[in-house]
Amino acid sequence: MKINRFKILLITIVALLPVRMMADKADDEEIKDCCMSMLARFTEYAQSIYTDGAKNSEGTATGFFKANSAGQSNEDGVRTNADMAMICAFVYQYGQRHEAILPEGVTYRNLRKMAINAIRYAYSTHKANRLLTCSDGKYWGTVWESSLWNESIAIASFLLKDELTKKDWEWIEKEIVMEADYDLGRTVPTGYKGDTKAEENGWETNVLAAACSLFPRHERASAWYNKMREFAFNCYTIGADSISTVPVDGIEARKWYRGQNLYDDFTLQNHNYFHTSYQNVVIQELCESIIILKLFGGHFPVSETLYWHQQDVFDKVLKYLALPDGELAMPNGNDWSMLLYDQLPAYASMATIFKDADALMLEKEALRNTGKRQQTTTDGAWMLNADIGHRRMGVTGHRVMMTYLLHDIFGTDSIKATRWRDFAWKYRGSKLFSSQNIMRMMTPRYFFCFSSSEGLKNNSGIFIPFLRDNENILLPYKKNGTGSLMGYINDKKMKQRKDTEFNTENSTVKLFLISEDETLQQDVTITRSGEFAISVQIATTALEDITIDSNKTGLVALSLDPFTREKRAIYYEINGQITCDSIDGNDLKTMQSKWINIDDELGVIDISADSHYKKSRKEKYKNVIQHDSYGMAIGEKELVNSIGTAKIYPFFGSKGISLKKNDTMLNAFTIVSQQKAKVTKLTSNLHTEGLGKIDFK
Repeated sequence: MKINRFKILLITIVALLPVRMMADKADDEEIKDCCMSMLARFTEYAQSIYTDGAKNSEGTATGFFKANSAGQSNEDGVRTNADMAMICAFVYQYGQRHEAILPEGVTYRNLRKMAINAIRYAYSTHKANRLLTCSDGKYWGTVWESSLWNESIAIASFLLKDELTKKDWEWIEKEIVMEADYDLGRTVPTGYKGDTKAEENGWETNVLAAACSLFPRHERASAWYNKMREFAFNCYTIGADSISTVPVDGIEARKWYRGQNLYDDFTLQNHNYFHTSYQNVVIQELCESIIILKLFGGHFPVSETLYWHQQDVFDKVLKYLALPDGELAMPNGNDWSMLLYDQLPAYASMATIFKDADALMLEKEALRNTGKRQQTTTDGAWMLNADIGHRRMGVTGHRVMMTYLLHDIFGTDSIKATRWRDFAWKYRGSKLFSSQNIMRMMTPRYFFCFSSSEGLKNNSGIFIPFLRDNENILLPYKKNGTGSLMGYINDKKMKQRKDTEFNTENSTVKLFLISEDETLQQDVTITRSGEFAISVQIATTALEDITIDSNKTGLVALSLDPFTREKRAIYYEINGQITCDSIDGNDLKTMQSKWINIDDELGVIDISADSHYKKSRKEKYKNVIQHDSYGMAIGEKELVNSIGTAKIYPFFGSKGISLKKNDTMLNAFTIVSQQKAKVTKLTSNLHTEGLGKIDFK
């Protein structure tokens, strides 16, 4: 692996320049103003969950921000309190400089009080001090992730350094020193299959950077700094690093290497599958350590280990999954809230520190949508229906705050944001991440991605049309081992019977499934149909005599949510008559139509009986059963990862169709990105110019 030494040197010099020299006057000021406005509004929510706590054994008043585990010693309790303390301290200091207007009932004086009391609660309940127990009767610290929580306490304390007493600082120092010393005794963990240690190593750098920067004269400060460098290098590591002689801080890379945390194509796995949230968050963590080293006084230099492979991950993985609204495509869905835009500070890091123009474009959109989602709430919370409640609010506020600091410290005055159309042209076409069984494809009109996840044993795809307002109209959805684009027959769980075939030359995916009870199998072919559409063929073959009591083939997940759109216009045709209805997705609506159009932007078309489709398919199935009894359906709305989600079924019904052994039922449909095309275009021949030829060979 070759690395551009000049670029690393330039990045290091930039990171060491004085803060004010790097302040930008255009994009940076706009982004900072936006971040501050959102954070100021968020203080209403923060104040609503604050409570005064008990006095500690020294008689010092404390308080904490209530999570679901109010004031307890676990991640939910401690992390929420730490993040909220940091955010309030930040708005107290930086908000006054901006003359930010706080919500009614919130004052800067109260922000100061809440932040200081929360800091005192944190250090009083830490194992290093034991001045007060948490609300669950326990102390916290020196466990998995506690270094991450301590980072927020360290930053909050730094921001209020002149407001805290000498005695406060003695207790804060004991807390942070214990966490840093804990890391000195640890072996840097590694591993890349299923459960990467990249993210964990990233957050360990934060408390070590804080310890050596806050207490540079401590006898172990240099040891903390060196341990930070060891953790930092071993975040985004690949196999080739084990033999690399590239100098990093003057030491060969192979001597820093402790093990592999990424696959060799720079993708990772966490929670047992490819996970974009964890792919990007390491960038944020490493760059937070750069912020700390710079912001806390520059006592130790910014190490080259903190940059290792960040640009590779961004260029070779994340850019291929970037969408025009600033979101990253989630081939496997997400086990956290969807549409979090949690990559915001990762984009900001790449834009400000690495001067990446693509990142600046994506950051602006992610920030815009973070603000848009906050506007769905009445109390300044970042979103409705958060997956982990108050803790999610603290984590999101943390990210918005770091975005501000990156632009305040490093700036983007030397770059201009890329235009989406130029970005889309550069990353057009298909790409296969073979280590993860993921293929993505992009045209000027849509993004498509398919994943065969081995860890979670799931096979599903996503189709993202590019709409003029970048609205999130379609979402990933998983169920029964499949989900989006496949749907279900008789609600059976499906598994792979042989490996998925990916062909990047003709942008085709072939999937081979069998039900867990081995009563039916499916061959699924998904192929590009020109610039506007993809087409899906699902061949369901009976392995014994069966009756299809429930057909929900070809599911497409549709967002119906305050963040996206709570009602949608649907168009369909019955007996030559085009009808338009407004739906909210709560009731299931069925229709005997061969096509459906959503908001005059997205089309779903049954092509099973189309003459061109019949001609193009291979006659490899012995007994093909032709049927016309199934229509389309839309509804079954549910809350999926914090977003209201309904389902579109191109083939829906419970007619009780019988299949004898070896009979095959063929369903095929096309999804079209209409981009404000007239509804009547859906009724025209599918092979008009722009849709291309459908070929399921």
